[in-house]
Amino acid sequence: MTLAKNPSPVAMPVFDLRRTPARQAAGDAFLGNVLGVSHHRGWEFWRASGRDLLGRHESGGRHLVVIVLEGELTLRHDGGEIRLGAGESAAIAPERGFDWRTGGQASWIVNGYADRKPRESGAPGIQRIDRDAGQRFSAPPGADVLVGPPPICTKLELAGAGDGAWSAGLWTATPYERIPVRYGYYEMMHLHAGAVTVFDAGGAEMTFRAGDVFLVAEGAQAGWRSTEDVRKLWSIFTPEPG
Repeated sequence: MTLAKNPSPVAMPVFDLRRTPARQAAGDAFLGNVLGVSHHRGWEFWRASGRDLLGRHESGGRHLVVIVLEGELTLRHDGGEIRLGAGESAAIAPERGFDWRTGGQASWIVNGYADRKPRESGAPGIQRIDRDAGQRFSAPPGADVLVGPPPICTKLELAGAGDGAWSAGLWTATPYERIPVRYGYYEMMHLHAGAVTVFDAGGAEMTFRAGDVFLVAEGAQAGWRSTEDVRKLWSIFTPEPG
């Protein structure tokens, strides 16, 4: 991640989740420490790290997205096991209990959303996110906000909340630039490939590259500039108006 031109979080609330200072301990080794980047209860972020750790975690009413930053994290559930290395991720459904352990030194980010209307989707309780999964065509940003030709975009939704306020999935796009627009939602992004610069009208900008995990907060006025193909994992929460 590269900073330039006064990257003030007040002017442009965009957070590098690999480096954002922790607010407090979560009281759970799997979650580690709370990251104070959301003011909406039920939409939360944690970052954990340690060497040769193990334990058990219950997702409760939350959907969880787990992204491994370094090392190895193993999740064991329902007689199965998912082993995640650096740069890999998993989606965990509500009301799932699992054992976990690290292989040596590891660090990871957890994003959680408390579903107000949880439902049984039929999807695996814990699923490895396959970044190479097939995607379908997705509409590009509108011509009124684009600078230059429209990109070719694809998208795949992997999980969604029963209350309709949260979803997660994969997205790709060819290079494009978009002027700053107001985000009416939170979007966490884990870049799988490429690089993107987000910027505001005042000249603040932040550049993220493959492997980075960042959050664009609700209310941000942010533009998008990419000069190479981008592939990402996204997790989006749209708060109720007011």
